[in-house]
Parts: sequence; C-alpha cells; structure tokens
Amino acid sequence: MDNFQKRIIIGTLYPISIFLFIPSIIIYHFTLLIWLITLTGSEFVAFILVFLGYLIDRKDKGITATFAEYLKFNSYGPLIVLILFFMFVSGYYIMTHTYIDTLIYINIVLIIFILLVLLQPISNIKYNRIPSIENNEDTKIQSILKVFRDYNITPHIKIIDTNSVKIANGYQSDKYYIYITSYLLSNLSESELEAVVAHEIGHLVMKHNLKHFL
Repeated sequence: MDNFQKRIIIGTLYPISIFLFIPSIIIYHFTLLIWLITLTGSEFVAFILVFLGYLIDRKDKGITATFAEYLKFNSYGPLIVLILFFMFVSGYYIMTHTYIDTLIYINIVLIIFILLVLLQPISNIKYNRIPSIENNEDTKIQSILKVFRDYNITPHIKIIDTNSVKIANGYQSDKYYIYITSYLLSNLSESELEAVVAHEIGHLVMKHNLKHFL
C-alpha cells in the first residue's frame, strides 16, 4: 500500500475530509468506504437513540441522572463504545496490514463481544464490590431470600443502585448471581419480588445463559 492510499484511508476517519477523498476511495477502496460510512452512520444513530431516550425518560419518568450516568445503564452504551473502537482500531490495522488481515481481526473482536454479551462476566466485574444482602433484615429482602431457601439454593444477590435513572430490572448473570435494581425493589411488593426472583432462579437452574450461548 503506497502513501497516497494511506492518506486516503486517514482522510476517511475525519468527517470533513471524507467528501474530499470520495472519488479516489471509490477507485481504490470501495469496500472500505462502505465499511467506514456504515460505522460512522451506526455511531450517529446509536448516539441519537440513546440521547432521545434520555430526553424522553427525563420528561416522562423524571429521572435525575446525568446523560453520562444514563449512558452507563443503557443497552446502546456498549454498542457506542464498540463502534468507536472499530472506527479507530480498524483504521490502524487497515493502514498497517492487508485488508484480509483486518477483516480477521474485526471478526475476532466481534466474536469476543458476542461472548461477553452472552456470558455477562462484565456484570460481575462491575458490581462485585457491591455488598451482598444475605444479612439484611428488610422484609422485602427476607422475602427474596425465602425464595432461595425454597429452591435450596445458596443466595447470591446484589442490589444495583438505579434510583437516579429509574430502571426497574432483575436479571441472572454467570452461574450464581442475581442482580436486582434498587428502583425495582422499591416499587414492587414482597409477593411481586418473590415472583421476579423465582423467574430469575428458573434461568439459573435451567442454565438458560449457557443454552443460549450454545
């Protein structure tokens, strides 16, 4: 790859320069042009969707979180980071390796990302410092623990503080952990919480995460 072609690729990484290099890119790297435009468009759409969701939640839910806090809990947050990673890292590899090598690296990263989503180790790493609730005397907590005792399962429950973003959710991650958001905890009755936890224990017992992965 000569210097002129490298300058073409570098130009595509900058929104202003992309239009100046379109004719040459079409001649030399049509596929690369489509790839970078798709990345840029995807990043823009993902960001707009998250920001619109943030504005709607501020109006309808009355959330008090900043946009940065909201982004951490939004499902599009990892997507935005992933696309940014591809935009810059793939550009580097394209300039220093052959195009086929670059596609291999990109697919490897995609596979790793999919595995992280399916196996969800990030949740355990992110929230592992949150204290467990096994010794909490709150009546709602005790009703949750009762469900574990009924299933003869050692409880591993963590409460995630989501009051500022008003996210009500409960999910099972890895082999042992069940996470419940504080907003869900404060808005459900004891019997409703028992139903939610029983549902998540069902995922754990049936190993649904592993089955989805396979």
